[in-house]
Amino acid sequence: MHDWLYVVLRTWYKIQMRYLVTGVHRSGTSLVAHWLASNLDASLLDDPNWAIMSSEGPLHYRFNNRARASLDMHEIVKCPRAIGFVRELISDFPDAVVVIVFRWPPDVLCSIIEAIQTGNRKPVTMLDLHMRNSGLLDGFCAYYHGVYSDVLQFAIEADCNIHFLKYEEVTLQKNTYLQAALGVQARKFDFGAQRSPIENNIRGRISGPGRAVAELDPRIVGYLRRRLDPIYRKLIMATQATMSANVDDQAKWTP
Repeated sequence: MHDWLYVVLRTWYKIQMRYLVTGVHRSGTSLVAHWLASNLDASLLDDPNWAIMSSEGPLHYRFNNRARASLDMHEIVKCPRAIGFVRELISDFPDAVVVIVFRWPPDVLCSIIEAIQTGNRKPVTMLDLHMRNSGLLDGFCAYYHGVYSDVLQFAIEADCNIHFLKYEEVTLQKNTYLQAALGVQARKFDFGAQRSPIENNIRGRISGPGRAVAELDPRIVGYLRRRLDPIYRKLIMATQATMSANVDDQAKWTP
């Protein structure tokens, strides 16, 4: 399709982005994004390839009409890589609600390894974010700590709408937690019933806290906890602060 047609589509179908769902890969962003789309009857842009493969990452839409057209035709955008670009995205979409999903680090690393072993190609593109020149373990720790520290600091400094969601609470409390956290009424998405194939697939990947941790050497779990438990606790405090809307709590989760 010609670029001029994408410009026309972008102008004709322009929809204001309402929600950006992001977080470190394999942290539960798919579940949250599909829950929002289902309950709001909203269109979802699910981890677009241009955000994964392009050199500009999630900011590729600034330079490419096709990417921008796809972005402008959806109300909800789910993009794990956007966790490292929240400042820039909020600058371009100041009215969007940003939903940051986080998960216990050993579970995240296990899920990445599991996905690679089952032939999912997307985690291969994660490795360039995590490994860098440090190897997978140290690279993962640096990435997890770096992106979440930055977004915590940004949430304190910026006048924008950011919600932090703990994946383990989503899997335990389901609709109750998501309704309270996001202020969206659960009308359609049923965690227990047989529904669409994509929802069934999402539920099939959920087994709650402790998932696959036994696959990691206890020494690796201990190393991850020493490196990342402090930022994980900050994220939990941020969740509590945003859930209670208590501005005074913000001082507790300053990185």
